[in-house]
Amino acid sequence: MNLMDSPTLQLLLCQESRPNLGYLAWMIRNGDLSLTASEPEAPTKVVPEPALELTQAGQSIEEPGANYDLIDLWSADPIPTQVPTLTSSSSSQVPSRSLLSVSLPVVLVPSPSLVQASPLDQSAPLVSCSSSALPSPLAPWRSSSTPQAPLPPARLEAESPATARAFRPTPPPRPVSPSPSSRPTTASSPPQSVCPEAPLGLLDTPGRPSVVDAQHQLRASGIRAAPSLCTPSAPLDSSLPLTSPPASLTTSSPQSSVLTSPPQSRRSAAQLSSSGCTVSPWSVSRWVPPVPVADAPRSFSKSFFLLLETQAASLSVLSVDMRVTENKKDHNTHKYVSSNLIVRRNKEFTIIIQFNRDLNEQQYNLELEFLIGSSPDENRGTYIILPIGKEKPEVRWKSRVVETQGNYVTVGITPDASCIIGRFRIFVVVVSDLGKQRTERNTDTDVYVLFNPWDPADHVYMDKDEDRQEYVMNDVGIIYNGEFNNITNRSWNFGQFEQGVLDACLLVLDAGKVPLVFRGSALEIVRQASALMNCQDDDGVLVGNWSGDYSEGTAPTAWTGSPEILLKYAKEGGEPVCFAQCWVFAGVLNTLVRCLGIPARVITNFCSAHDNTGNLKTDIVLDEDGKVDRSRTKDSVWNYHCWTEVYMKRPDLPEKFSGWQVIDSTPQETSDGLYRCGPTSVNAVKEGELSYPFDAKFVFAELNSDVVYHQSNKEGETKILQVDTTYVGKLVVTKKPDSSDYEDITSTYKYPEKTVKEREVMQNAERSGIPTRDYLPLTEAGVTIEIQTDTVKMGDNFKLTLNINNQTSQTCTINATITGCVAFYTGVVSKTFMHENKAATVEASKTESLTVDVYAKEYTPFLVEQGKLLFVVYGHIEETDMSLSTMKVITLQPPKLTITMSGTPEVGKDLTISVDFQNPYNFILQNVQLRLDGPGLIPIKIKNYSQILPGGSVKYKVSMVPRTPGKKVLMSCLDCPLLRQVTNQLEIEILKIE
Repeated sequence: MNLMDSPTLQLLLCQESRPNLGYLAWMIRNGDLSLTASEPEAPTKVVPEPALELTQAGQSIEEPGANYDLIDLWSADPIPTQVPTLTSSSSSQVPSRSLLSVSLPVVLVPSPSLVQASPLDQSAPLVSCSSSALPSPLAPWRSSSTPQAPLPPARLEAESPATARAFRPTPPPRPVSPSPSSRPTTASSPPQSVCPEAPLGLLDTPGRPSVVDAQHQLRASGIRAAPSLCTPSAPLDSSLPLTSPPASLTTSSPQSSVLTSPPQSRRSAAQLSSSGCTVSPWSVSRWVPPVPVADAPRSFSKSFFLLLETQAASLSVLSVDMRVTENKKDHNTHKYVSSNLIVRRNKEFTIIIQFNRDLNEQQYNLELEFLIGSSPDENRGTYIILPIGKEKPEVRWKSRVVETQGNYVTVGITPDASCIIGRFRIFVVVVSDLGKQRTERNTDTDVYVLFNPWDPADHVYMDKDEDRQEYVMNDVGIIYNGEFNNITNRSWNFGQFEQGVLDACLLVLDAGKVPLVFRGSALEIVRQASALMNCQDDDGVLVGNWSGDYSEGTAPTAWTGSPEILLKYAKEGGEPVCFAQCWVFAGVLNTLVRCLGIPARVITNFCSAHDNTGNLKTDIVLDEDGKVDRSRTKDSVWNYHCWTEVYMKRPDLPEKFSGWQVIDSTPQETSDGLYRCGPTSVNAVKEGELSYPFDAKFVFAELNSDVVYHQSNKEGETKILQVDTTYVGKLVVTKKPDSSDYEDITSTYKYPEKTVKEREVMQNAERSGIPTRDYLPLTEAGVTIEIQTDTVKMGDNFKLTLNINNQTSQTCTINATITGCVAFYTGVVSKTFMHENKAATVEASKTESLTVDVYAKEYTPFLVEQGKLLFVVYGHIEETDMSLSTMKVITLQPPKLTITMSGTPEVGKDLTISVDFQNPYNFILQNVQLRLDGPGLIPIKIKNYSQILPGGSVKYKVSMVPRTPGKKVLMSCLDCPLLRQVTNQLEIEILKIE
């Protein structure tokens, strides 16, 4: 073969080194290479390495060896990128010297590996990797007395087994101190690590350009280093300690290299220039970490020289066009505000690669590498090597050549339907006889891979496009609260497409140390995410707070959406955000899973039981006077509770239990040691199949617990007064697709009360471990009490009506005790403000009403957030000596917050938004905060007021210019310690006039 026609590796030996070819033979034999000897075609001359002025293409270097930003020692990217070519401006004639040329038909791939020997005597050859070939000033040499800076501790990961081939000694060499007594005497002994005396001399053959394969210049916190030795390539998941570079740095370890001054025979660049020699470019290859070297010899007079000679122009990549706009549109990711490509699993995307010349597929192979995480591994799915246009059975990702036009190649890539989701680094690799040439690390070509609810092969597939638009693509929703018979709502900005939110969501997984191998499973993602939303166990996203004191953060009622929270969490380096309650946990969790591509929605369960004892009973204990005994009442019924549902296939459960799954990040109870809940199959809860994972018993109790009223006497003994089997789980709602109304989905969780099917479900639940209802049936009192009231504004007096229905055949006299308490929305009592007795006589089969007056001056001083009043009625029937009880929560309506718009709602036209509020109370509102949020219109605006006097008003105006058409929602919230949950929203249709 003519060396001028193809890339060839030549090994040039000094004539005096012929007796030591045995060491080279050992190295060749263990590297599966062959060795042939021939006389050189032309006399080859040795030039001692000059002090060259090196420049990087397109960059001027002021300080020798500076600004070679080739690899970040501390980065998580274990694959160094292609490095720029280093060129020299020096030239001179080379003195003639007779050398032996040894031609190797197989080249080193993909990078220089360990080539080392222990010399038998002072004339023995020094065999080194081409790290020593770095010309000055990249590898300046110092005397052994020169103080050396300690090398920062670091670990770099080597290449994968698939790319580690050349010169792999067996067994691997051990660093030892070479001495006359310890040097091997046969070529079959493994070589020992040595440290070269000085950089190898520059070799040149007249008429032939020379390219020396050199190591990367390191970048470690601004410190430059040129390592002297390389190890054999190691598996990708292994780490090798970095030892001392020979020039600028050494380690403080006793195993550091000992360096000497360079030989005095070197010529200066000026001398070379005067001789007319043209110094050829120096190409820089991939860096491989060196092994420790102990007590290396200080001087060697003879050396082997590695010369990598490229006779033909190599194929290289000029640019990679990720076709971001076109691919995002095809993958339904066009709403994400990101300059990077975002795609979905199991759907092809295309990129266009430009080469420096037309592609010769017979001579070159092309590969794409996709890497994620700090330790990419092919076996773990974190390192994808994808041959372009060729099948690789063990790789589930697919690629094909879509089109070739000149030096432009369009490639189609299809990620696997179960691949890891997250941000992948991408490299284009040209594989030739010389090894692998990778494109530079470029964050602009990073690609995000998400779940794909449009594809049936993905576990999150959802068949109806209407549902996908609502539960994946809709970035503004509604969260419902209030009471089951007086539902209120507030808009919530999910904002999953806003700039930085996707990265923040991935940061949540990283901060929670979710293993990458779990991130291809929607089941694992949502279970981990439900724990990572709260900070009970770790530094989760949100701090839960139900105390009423939010002076150290933001009140839960003040938030208007998720992006502000997630971006704050990311900006502060994973510091939990203060504060949250159930709807905030549910809203932010909904954003995270939608952002990753999992269909999700926020659910509100009215009258939701929190069963601390796990016995499917909510026990309310009353004292002898009918008051709630707060010391003995541990369970509570939340006025409402919000959680998140996700839609997915459950491969771990029977097929019928796939579909909607409950996940709840509000820290209530632990699951497998962490505060989390789910995913729980909604269908399994409905059927009472509670033995399947995860947390089905807890969710079932939230919807089906019985409220059991007990009465205690002075001796502490209790008796059951009444059992209400219908109070808990009265109504379950979510936002209806493409509507502002709510959808009643109670029937997806439970069968109608007191039906045959409902009794069958309870029997299934008992077989799954739920305690039996041994307190049923109870003797019916024959009399019922119902509490009624109209809508009540906060600060108003109102009347409470007790409707007493006598279902017996005799007249009954009922003595009723009414207790009024201020309560949190969780059912926890804060303060009792009234206690009143009433009596009524009700004829058989008749209904009588009692009226109780409630005055604002009695409850206002004790109000807590969200203005909940709890009334418990205890009744005693004189004729039968039987008792009964009931309760009701009343939500006081806050004052109105008004949002108005002036201007034309068109793209490019000015709009003015005005928010107005008037204080209707006779007390001062202090430390008032007003928030205005308009996704797609304006960023969050916050206005603070020190106080608003009684009867006083505030007006906040904001001007904006809409940039995109479509339906937009403006949300506003006013919050202060004395007044919470004051919200309003305004929907605007922005028109685009052609």
